[in-house]
Amino acid sequence: MQKLIIILIVLLHVVVANRSWSMEMQSIGEDTLVLSGKVIVGDCWELENKISKNVKKVILTNSGGGKASEGYCIGELIRKYKLNTEIRGRCASSCSRMWLGGVKRRLYDNTSRVGLHGNYRDGYVYDEGIFRLRNWIPRYSKHVDKELMEAWTELPYSKQMMYFFNDRAILCQRGGRGRDCDNIPGRNVFNAGLSDLNAPIIEEKRKNTFSDNNKKTCEGDDKLWHNCVGEKNYRSGKYIGNWNFGERHGHGTWVYSRPAKVFSEFFGTNSKFIGQFKNHYFYEGTAISANGDKYVGQFGERKTGYFNGKGTMYYADGRVKKGIWEDGEFVKN
Repeated sequence: MQKLIIILIVLLHVVVANRSWSMEMQSIGEDTLVLSGKVIVGDCWELENKISKNVKKVILTNSGGGKASEGYCIGELIRKYKLNTEIRGRCASSCSRMWLGGVKRRLYDNTSRVGLHGNYRDGYVYDEGIFRLRNWIPRYSKHVDKELMEAWTELPYSKQMMYFFNDRAILCQRGGRGRDCDNIPGRNVFNAGLSDLNAPIIEEKRKNTFSDNNKKTCEGDDKLWHNCVGEKNYRSGKYIGNWNFGERHGHGTWVYSRPAKVFSEFFGTNSKFIGQFKNHYFYEGTAISANGDKYVGQFGERKTGYFNGKGTMYYADGRVKKGIWEDGEFVKN
């Protein structure tokens, strides 16, 4: 009997620990639920317990997905209760199925995006997963572009992702928050058949601009920080600056506490970036290495972590290079 009690206590601790990593679910007033973070087993059940007769809308923010089966379940649950869905910031992978469950679906502004790819085992796409997605998606988004759907559902690696915005679309080789990306010409969330709206709701339409004049200090869950200034420590460094739906966006400063995983020959310990962040990444500003080299210019849309675009390098030894850069290399004046 004592052994059984000990086993039950251990199992309870495991369950509690796992739930601590579940999606954050918060209410805004009586009619809106906000979901953010990683999708894990049990989230669908938890959400159903939170849905009351007054709930009309689910807002999804700052989620890179998680457990595929829970994404399907939540999407179906949202449609069962005839709720509308809205993405603020990023909603990718299994989170996208939750959004597609909405009766009316929209992206809040031009920085918000939905990320789609296939179903994966051990990082690789598999046939049964492709088949399930291609049957499921048209049931919930009847106007989906089938050719595009076939392309994203068979992306071979889990790190690959297609992101759709109100005004554009990109294909990223390192999906996550969107790295190493290229434009998909002429495409957006509307002509891909993913949003049921013909255009963003006019009275709440936002431009894809930076928030630099925020006076409010960020408070509460950092996944929901928006239009505020906050400080957050990471394993590789510290960020102080503006936030947009849980992402670094606008003017800010990043200081590395250890060498960067990408472009570590420049971004070593104590190096820094000061300038504009866009959808979580360096966009344009001043980067200073630990040895005193200074780059002033663009990092571009591809989010590789390298210099991309127009910029000037001021070397510590007095040399200057001004012109066009690609993936950290100087290519021409």
